[in-house]
Amino acid sequence: AEGKLYLYVGIDRTSKFAFAWLADKATTVTARAFLDALAAAVPYKIAIVLTDTASSSQTCRRTVQA
Repeated sequence: AEGKLYLYVGIDRTSKFAFAWLADKATTVTARAFLDALAAAVPYKIAIVLTDTASSSQTCRRTVQA
């Protein structure tokens, strides 16, 4: 693939389970799609999300907390 790829990573700090996902855009839509894919991959409810300061991550984080 030519161009930029964005790496989304989720890590369970207790079990050390890691989930990685590549996207061709860093938007709120792709951040939400990542969280949906992560939620489908783990057998428990995600209670806390720590993010970087990217606006797409912050918007998605507010959605999860609501």
